[in-house]
Order: sequence, then C-alpha cells, then structure tokens
Amino acid sequence: MWHDEALNQNLNPIIRGAVLHTKFVRIHPFIDGNGGTARLLLNTELLKAGYPMAIIKKMIGQSIMRL
Repeated sequence: MWHDEALNQNLNPIIRGAVLHTKFVRIHPFIDGNGGTARLLLNTELLKAGYPMAIIKKMIGQSIMRL
C-alpha cells in the first residue's frame, strides 16, 4: 500500500511521520478533510517513538499547502 514504503524504511520517526503526512495529502481525493487524517498519521508516528504531538497552526498549514 501507499504507506508501506515509509513504514518499512529505517527512517527517523519525525521524517517518517512527515513522509506519511505528505503522501496521504497527495493521494487523498478530497479538497477538504485531508488535514486532520494526515496530522493523525504524523502524530501517531511521533507518539509511537516517544515524541510529543506536533501542533500545526492553521496559518502555517495553509502556507505549506501552497508550496
């Protein structure tokens, strides 16, 4: 599946979470609703590795999506 590549790599958990977040946002077919699930994927990877949850402010998220 689309997420297996990131999960199977020996990546730093922060990088792995970011890769999962980005891949999900790119394949999800809806304009609205991508962000919450993508952030859930990111934070799941962070929490599994003992890191705190990432908080992405709306303004920053909108700037990132324009890239």
